[in-house]
Amino acid sequence: MNRTLPNGGPTPTKVSHGWRRLWWLPFAVLTLVAAHGLVLSSMWTNWARVIGVGALVLKALLHLGVLGSLVAWFRRNRRGGEATADTGDDGASN
Repeated sequence: MNRTLPNGGPTPTKVSHGWRRLWWLPFAVLTLVAAHGLVLSSMWTNWARVIGVGALVLKALLHLGVLGSLVAWFRRNRRGGEATADTGDDGASN
């Protein structure tokens, strides 16, 4: 049975529980693991270099992702912007 929302639109089929906002978490965890592996390494070996370079790459990706998320958030929450939903309510009372 198809249900409709009060505004006549179809009921959303997929419910987001906010996990999409945490997409950067695995990058942060991997960065921390790689950084700790580099710090705890007693010798500067090839593996330590690989871990260090990997940590820098992951850190750069994490920063770019967080920056992109902030830009998207500000665009969505801008008052009167194109990215905000138009509810059709112009504030005029009947």
